[in-house]
Amino acid sequence: MQILVLGGDGYLGWPTALHLSAAGHDVAVNDNFARRGYDEEMGVDSLVPIDTSSKLPDPSATLAKA
Repeated sequence: MQILVLGGDGYLGWPTALHLSAAGHDVAVNDNFARRGYDEEMGVDSLVPIDTSSKLPDPSATLAKA
């Protein structure tokens, strides 16, 4: 099944996308990264750490394990 996860960079979106991908679905994510911008603009750190995109795991690696 083809699935689009909106908010794919967020607290729930990213693990949801990884789970669906590992279950064999064709997954795409979309996100406007607003949460990252809010934290940066206000000069605060999120209660839930936000890694840079270079630190996020490669979704294709999850597919290889499935």
